[in-house]
Amino acid sequence: LLCSSFGAGALLASVLLSQQHHRGAAVELMVRDAGFVPWDNACLGEEELQPPTTHAPTTFLAECPAWVIKTTDAVWNSRTDINGSLEAFFYSEWSSTSSFGAQYHGMAALKGLVANTLRAFPDLRIHITDVFCTGNDVDGYKTTMPDVLIGTNTGPSSYGPPTGRRVVYSGIAVCYVQKIRGRWQYVSEWVAHDEWALLSQLGITDLKTVPHPPTMAAPHDCRTNKPSWGWQPPPEAAHASAKGLLPAPGVAQTVPTAKPAGAATGATTPSVFPVPTAKAVIIKMDAIISNHVFVYDFEKWYAVMLDFWTTDCVYDSVLGVGKYVGLHGWFDGEHIPFNHAFDAVHFNQMIFAGEEATATTTTYASAHWRG
Repeated sequence: LLCSSFGAGALLASVLLSQQHHRGAAVELMVRDAGFVPWDNACLGEEELQPPTTHAPTTFLAECPAWVIKTTDAVWNSRTDINGSLEAFFYSEWSSTSSFGAQYHGMAALKGLVANTLRAFPDLRIHITDVFCTGNDVDGYKTTMPDVLIGTNTGPSSYGPPTGRRVVYSGIAVCYVQKIRGRWQYVSEWVAHDEWALLSQLGITDLKTVPHPPTMAAPHDCRTNKPSWGWQPPPEAAHASAKGLLPAPGVAQTVPTAKPAGAATGATTPSVFPVPTAKAVIIKMDAIISNHVFVYDFEKWYAVMLDFWTTDCVYDSVLGVGKYVGLHGWFDGEHIPFNHAFDAVHFNQMIFAGEEATATTTTYASAHWRG
C-alpha cells in the first residue's frame, strides 16, 4: 500500500511538472512572439563599482553610519540650525536625482527643497531604519539609508493645497560622500520614495490632476551614477597647483635658492649660491611626498614622481623596512605601510648637504603612531 501510494504521488507530481513545463514554454513563446529581445546589464561591470584605490585608509568607515544619522537628524529632526547644517554637511555644488527623474543642483536649490518640504509637512519626522557605508578615505564613501517619513500635510505642497491628512511612507537614499577642504560632505544623492503611497494618503486618486515635474527617469546604460569613486571638486586641483605641489599645465617649476649672506628679508637679489642639482631634485620630490599628493593612488602618484627616479631605482632602508627596487616596490613596500602607520608627520630638517650628483639629509620627525 505504501509503495502503491508513493507511486501514485510520483505520477501526480510528474503530471503537474509536465503541465508547468508546457505552461512555461507557452508563456516564453508568447513573450518572444510579443517582440521580447534578451538584454542584460553586463557592460556596467566594466565600470568601477567598488572603490578602486588599493591600500587606501578607511578611517571614516567606522563612524560613517553614525555621521549619516547625525547629519540627517540635524537637518530634518532637531532643526536647531537648518541652513547652517546644510552648509556644513553638503557640498556647495551638491546634486540630487529623485522622483520623476527630477534633478536639483547647488546649495540654493537644496535649501529651497528642504524649506518647501517642511512648509508642507511642518511636523515631518524621518525615521531611519538602517544605514550602511562602503568606500575609503581616498575614493570617498557611498551611503545607503532606508527610511520611513511621517508627517501631516498642513501647508501647500508640490501636489496642491494642504489636505490636513497624516502620511506615512517609505523610501531610500543613496549618497556619495567625499572629504572637501578637510571635512566630509554629501556631494550627490539618488532618492526614491513611495510616491503612490504618499499621494493616496493625501487623498489624491486622479493622477492627471497631480502637478509634477515635466521629467521622467532615464537610464544611462554601461555607466554608473556620477559623481563616483575618486571624484574631487575642481577648485582642489587648482589649489594644489597654486601651492606649487604639482606643476600647472605648461608651466615649469622653479627651485628655491638660498639668499646670499646679508641679503635683506624680501630682497629679490638673485642667489650667488645656486642649489646643486641633487638637492633641487630632492626638494621637488619631497614636496610631493610631504604634502601627500595622490598618496594612495599609485597611477597618479607614479606619474608625478617619475621625473625624479630611474625605473630601476633602489630604496634601501633600515632593518625591518627592507630593500625595494623600482617605484612600485617602494610604493607597496614602504610608502603605503608608513602612511598607514602614522598620522600626519611633521619633519624638521637639521642638515641638508649636496652637490650635483649626490645629496644627504638628516631629519627629525614627530608623529602619532596608529599601529
